Amino acid sequence: MTLALDYTYTDAEEENQDVTRRATYTPDHLFRGNLTYWAPFGLTATATVRYVGDRYFYGTDKTTTDPVSTLDPYVTVDLRLEQRLFENWLLSLEGNNLFNKSYDTYFGSFTDPATWETSSGKYPGAGRSVFFQVAYEF
Repeated sequence: MTLALDYTYTDAEEENQDVTRRATYTPDHLFRGNLTYWAPFGLTATATVRYVGDRYFYGTDKTTTDPVSTLDPYVTVDLRLEQRLFENWLLSLEGNNLFNKSYDTYFGSFTDPATWETSSGKYPGAGRSVFFQVAYEF
């Protein structure tokens, strides 16, 4: 069994002719933890927890240091199971964002083609997803 912990602190700034401010979409804090277990019969199980800190968005105003909006921090949990069969076959089942945590990844503007009104909104991150794979390795 192994435990891997990764932490990143980013003190990124963006500069223009008017201001220096915290970098857009760049979280100060990122964390990832993996716990992996290898069973003697060929099964590998890995649980992953990810944390992404808040991220700023300034819009088109190049003179402000106050964000127009902030993308909230979030935590997701993933699980991957792999089973080796014989020598060359590998079966895997992977579930991402198992608790179906809602989170946003990006800001964007939208224009209604009928009225030409523009509004802004957030792009949602991926919800729960499950993948199954069969692989043959040479």
